Amino acid sequence: MVSPKDFTPGQLRKLAAEHRTDSDLGYRPAVTAIGGRWSGSWGRAFQEACAGVSSFGNVGANSVRFDNARPVGEIHEDYLATTTRKEYALDIDIILQQADYYNCVCAGDVHLGPPECAYDEWLELCRWTIDSPDTGMIFHGDGGNISTTGGPSSPAVDRLPYNEQIDLLLYNLAPLADADCLHLLLSGNHETRIRRATGVDECPMRRVAHELGVPYGGYEQFVRWRIAGASGTETYTGYHHHGRGTARTPGGILNNLVRMAEINRADYLAAGHTHHLFAHLITWREVASDGEIIVRKEPVVNTGSYQRTQGETYSTEKAYAPALIGAASIHLYGSKHSVHART
Repeated sequence: MVSPKDFTPGQLRKLAAEHRTDSDLGYRPAVTAIGGRWSGSWGRAFQEACAGVSSFGNVGANSVRFDNARPVGEIHEDYLATTTRKEYALDIDIILQQADYYNCVCAGDVHLGPPECAYDEWLELCRWTIDSPDTGMIFHGDGGNISTTGGPSSPAVDRLPYNEQIDLLLYNLAPLADADCLHLLLSGNHETRIRRATGVDECPMRRVAHELGVPYGGYEQFVRWRIAGASGTETYTGYHHHGRGTARTPGGILNNLVRMAEINRADYLAAGHTHHLFAHLITWREVASDGEIIVRKEPVVNTGSYQRTQGETYSTEKAYAPALIGAASIHLYGSKHSVHART
């Protein structure tokens, strides 16, 4: 049941003005019209709102322009709910069929559009992922090249226009989604170019994920795996990020990964963006629950690329070191708590 507290003074004045006649102030008819039950509290609310007001009703600082304008109390409650939200990892349940481990393929930086895309090798990875038992993929963004006039490369270099890049990416990823082995899509800096260039919160990877019915993680996402094997079940956490930084040397790229792993603790970390393909193991000491000092380890991988280094391309203009074509893998065992990285 509606009550006077649901309306601002301006809204009450407007309701009264809409139902006022020469012989009636319009208070009771207004309450009836909105499905309320007349009471003294309504009368007092209308009298207070309309005191000293002309017969037009909707005047003064509390006047309303639109009848669906949100009261500040509603804005307050909505924003409070937004700013006190909790964040959760994506849960992925796996039941091993043949192997002792699940092979999570971490792929990205395909860059559909320009002629230097290693499209044939990208297709082979997709086919291999589907055909291999106990294997799935997490995609790390930059599926399309998506050159913009304000970006570092020009749309003139792309052989495929934007819409065909996205259509082709959907065409490539749909069989993996249908086979239930595409677990997560991330966006990359090339997808977020649209938002930076236009100021509109639009990301093609989000639309691709929605079209395929696959979780979308934005630029980064924690995941929690539950791997069920023949002799038990193991739980793992992982952190997936598109990648960041402008480092060119292996040491600089690895430093970025290590820093990222230090502030996003998980059993492993996978990130791309730099187009290099390698795995590394970071270690540290800590005190176990029984007081023993132990050594812990965490694999970190750079997820590679499917963009060749060729003449008259962005990578050769910037004198980047040639990147190996391919993707990284994380092996998650079901019979024991063990994580291994492969490239």
